[in-house]
Amino acid sequence: MPAVLRDTGVSGLTCRRNGVHAVRTPRLRVAVARLVDIADVDGLRDEVATYVHGVPTPATATVVEPDGTTRRLTLAEAVPMFLAAGLNPPAWHADLMTFLARDRRTKAPIVHVSLYRDSGGGYQAGGTVGAAHRGQGYGREALTAVCAIAHQHLGIADLSAGCETTNLPSQRWLASCGFTPTTGPTRHTLPDGRVIDAYWWQRSAPAADMCRNRPTTDPPPPHIAHPPADPTAHRHANLPTPR
Repeated sequence: MPAVLRDTGVSGLTCRRNGVHAVRTPRLRVAVARLVDIADVDGLRDEVATYVHGVPTPATATVVEPDGTTRRLTLAEAVPMFLAAGLNPPAWHADLMTFLARDRRTKAPIVHVSLYRDSGGGYQAGGTVGAAHRGQGYGREALTAVCAIAHQHLGIADLSAGCETTNLPSQRWLASCGFTPTTGPTRHTLPDGRVIDAYWWQRSAPAADMCRNRPTTDPPPPHIAHPPADPTAHRHANLPTPR
């Protein structure tokens, strides 16, 4: 079993060499999602979340065949192929880190939070709270934990996030986790092409780079063009779902 670092900078955080970081909050276990978790991550998006994030449906992955040709598959089609090939990697890349929060008692998926590196090299944060669990503080619990990992363990001093100007639940979510309003592009194009009026937020804290198991910067294996949860489908990660 991979060694667990004693000094992670975040109370209750385990940091393993295989990239799987996990922290326990009062009600949740927040951990880096693996391939096998992607269906649960995708399943948290109901009709409202899909619209708010502008996510093209169904979610897809790009697969590269040995001859170099590519195929676009739904996650339902792609994930079993990867698992059958013995692939169950964590979503732990410098461009995209995805965390799934499960109920500590029932193991049910409750929240997903992503950290996404934007074109300017900064990191944006956001995610989705399952419809049945909104308004109960789960989003705050999970996002606060991931922000602590980002600031205190990964050396990310500044996080940004955006939401639609009319999306008051997302604004309350971000404010409850220590984000404050900031400047940013007033218009934002979602992955499905819808253009929204955007409101931007920022969270800053002194950063301590203590993680020996940093997210990989390596390109994906030759038979996978993108991590199974295609980063292009996660461009919405900076637009939290109403909670």
